[in-house]
Amino acid sequence: MKKYSILQIFILLSFSLLSQEYPADTADTLRQHAINVYMDNVPSYIKREVPFVNYVRDKKVADLIIIETMQQTGSGGAELTFFIEGQFDSIYEPEVRVNGEEIIVDPENYDIHLHPGFNVDQEKSTVSYRNGIIEIIAVKSESTNVSEGILRIE
Repeated sequence: MKKYSILQIFILLSFSLLSQEYPADTADTLRQHAINVYMDNVPSYIKREVPFVNYVRDKKVADLIIIETMQQTGSGGAELTFFIEGQFDSIYEPEVRVNGEEIIVDPENYDIHLHPGFNVDQEKSTVSYRNGIIEIIAVKSESTNVSEGILRIE
């Protein structure tokens, strides 16, 4: 479950690029201008399939840090927590939208698409933004109805 959602995160990170085949010189140019992303345990197939992101091992050189945790709830549901840290303007509060199984974070001028692998309960899910870190707690919806809207930042 965790590897699947991590794959979805990177495939759907939208930086105005589509995952296409590029000639070697174009791929090198893309990597020179790409953001540096740090994530725990990035599988090698994600690195192959998403060539327009530089994966780094040191948080200090990362432009974007994404950490994901998962826990089971007492009622048998699931709760995913995403911590997103980047070089965001601390005055600007990001907009976090939910559309069924997709969470879209707009920290400034690009979108980060997160797919937890379940319908998100908009009423129980929370978002906080402090000191440049976006924390999203996505709670699995017990209903089959698709939830759409904006999550309030607490």
